Amino acid sequence: RDDWIGQQIDSLDRLTSALIFEVNCLHSEGTGTKLPNSVRSDRYVLDTTAALNSAEAGLPNTPVNGSFLLHVTNNTSGLTETLTVDVDLDGVGGDDSLQTIVDQINALAATSVPPLNVQASIDTTGHLVIQGTSPEIRVSFSDDSSRLLACLGVNCLFTGYDSVTIGMSSAIQNDPRLLAAGLSAASGDNANALRLARLADLEIDDLGGSTIQAFHTQSATRLAVNTAAAESSSRSAETFLSTMSDERESISGVNLDEEAINLVKYQKMYAASAKFMSLMSDLMDKLMEI
Repeated sequence: RDDWIGQQIDSLDRLTSALIFEVNCLHSEGTGTKLPNSVRSDRYVLDTTAALNSAEAGLPNTPVNGSFLLHVTNNTSGLTETLTVDVDLDGVGGDDSLQTIVDQINALAATSVPPLNVQASIDTTGHLVIQGTSPEIRVSFSDDSSRLLACLGVNCLFTGYDSVTIGMSSAIQNDPRLLAAGLSAASGDNANALRLARLADLEIDDLGGSTIQAFHTQSATRLAVNTAAAESSSRSAETFLSTMSDERESISGVNLDEEAINLVKYQKMYAASAKFMSLMSDLMDKLMEI
């Protein structure tokens, strides 16, 4: 029992982990009806100078070599400038760390013409922060082939990494307009919501090439089969225990009806014996008188 319960928990955690990451990969590339002035990653990096795909970085999911687009929008003028942030994790030369990503964003913003009012930093707890340096600046993201945004938890829907820790982004809970249903800030854009809806039928490597829907069905079926087997085993054990208890009672148990009959019989035997002894005593007394 303990083995299959543990397997079921592992299966649920695997499904939840894949769901969290795949949804976040899509959500991080989308936009809501409101663009934020700043974003802070939900996940922190243990060593901000270590390669982002190394164990020292401590990320639950591993980013890959690629890039993402950072869009900087002036909310007053409506103009948007786009920065291409490269994520070098090809294993050749020095791979990017969180610190080098921050340095790259700041260098791109400073060398733009004109310079962009956006900056990146790492807070005291190892979280990435990207923010506009003036109130009218808004930031958004797209085309993340490195999956770094989802790995860090930037502009993501879910927090956590398994069935115990899963939760919803506090930023979205506080302001549902940040829910990234679109791929642009245009009114009525639901392109990203459609991508999220199709996710259930996409084959996912972390699930062995299975879809989320198929993996869930397999897990539910396995749970039902194991539960039925456990219930059958429990009923068999209860039947065996009842049979053994009856057998024990038939050998060593006390039958109250039989004991009552024996008690009456022994009482009558005692009374008869007492009467016999009394009669013998009277006869002896008569004989002694003669």
